[in-house]
Amino acid sequence: MVTLVNEIGNSKITVYSPSGVITMTPEERREWFEREFEKGNPVVRQVAEVAIGILRNSEREGA
Repeated sequence: MVTLVNEIGNSKITVYSPSGVITMTPEERREWFEREFEKGNPVVRQVAEVAIGILRNSEREGA
């Protein structure tokens, strides 16, 4: 498990990554997400749905 801690202002954000995805290169992350999506990983599918929803909303708002 990989842990990454960031501080933004007065907030501390801790990210736990059992797969180590947070330390991968962008290409490794893309390949990992594609593999997991194809395997039907429910969390990866939910992340994809949220990302698509954000993109659709930003397109509607003209951002």
